[in-house]
Amino acid sequence: MQSLYTTLVSTVTTLLAILAAAVAAYFVFLQDRAAQYDTKVEQDVAAIREAVFALRMSWTVNSFLPPEF
Repeated sequence: MQSLYTTLVSTVTTLLAILAAAVAAYFVFLQDRAAQYDTKVEQDVAAIREAVFALRMSWTVNSFLPPEF
C-alpha cells in the first residue's frame, strides 16, 4: 500500500509540474505576442503621422485638418 501512495504522489507531482510549466510557457508566449503588437502599433502610428504631415503640407487640405494633428 505504501508503494501505491508513493507512486500516486509522484505521478500527481509530475502532472502538476508539467501543468505549471505549460502555464509559464503560455505566459511567455503571450508576452511575446503583446510586444509584437506594441511594435506594430508604434510603426502604424508613425506611418499615420507621416501621412498626416504630408497632407498638412499641401495647401488644399491644410485648412481641413485640426491643429492637434
